[in-house]
Amino acid sequence: MTVTAEAPQGPRPGSAYFAAAVRLAKLSSQLQAAGEAGTVLPPDVHADVLRAEVTLSNNGLATYSLTLNNAYLSTPVDRGADDPTGGAAGAIDARERLDPRRQPYWPRFKYDDFGVLHFGDRLRIDFRYWPDRAASEAPVAADPQRWVPMVAGPITDMRFAFAAGHGAQVTISGEDDLNTLKDRTERRIELDRLSETSMVRRVLQRASYPITSLASPTVNHPLFATDDSHGLNDAVQKGQS
Repeated sequence: MTVTAEAPQGPRPGSAYFAAAVRLAKLSSQLQAAGEAGTVLPPDVHADVLRAEVTLSNNGLATYSLTLNNAYLSTPVDRGADDPTGGAAGAIDARERLDPRRQPYWPRFKYDDFGVLHFGDRLRIDFRYWPDRAASEAPVAADPQRWVPMVAGPITDMRFAFAAGHGAQVTISGEDDLNTLKDRTERRIELDRLSETSMVRRVLQRASYPITSLASPTVNHPLFATDDSHGLNDAVQKGQS
């Protein structure tokens, strides 16, 4: 005997698919006490990102590593553009120059001239998930589709690779803006009869760090943490960071 059942009526449950996304922004050369949004790098730079990794540590500096494609995949001539300076619709980058024979300069390395990124540039890296939330959907507090700031700090290393198994690549590494606090002192610095918060401010001032304001605590601090009259004696030793 054969029994045929009708499909249930009504909307079927849907499935959500998310893909990791990264956003890179270049910040000013000097750390700003008030914070800054920076300038988001162009779409063609984001399209070069092959790998993005941020490491957050509870007892040290946050670090980041970005691996980018390091070759122009097309030139203005390839895209049918007449103006290599970017005036034509097909051109992307003014650095995609052509030699007098209308041939692209070779090799087509994109970041070797440090015209886009170079040592010391401060980057901000944000993570999130694609796709964008529909305008009709109400946002939620823990929204995976909102950009989450991960790290901001200078580029400390750039490594160029030309392996046969893949195209030309550049790996950009950096640390967060606390990296200046790794500089070692030339002499012993006494911190006598100071609360812990005063010690922190004193160390930041001696390091010429532009941010000395501290976040409000979520719990009540003991007196030795905030009151200099109940402070502690300590010192930053010579050669200590």
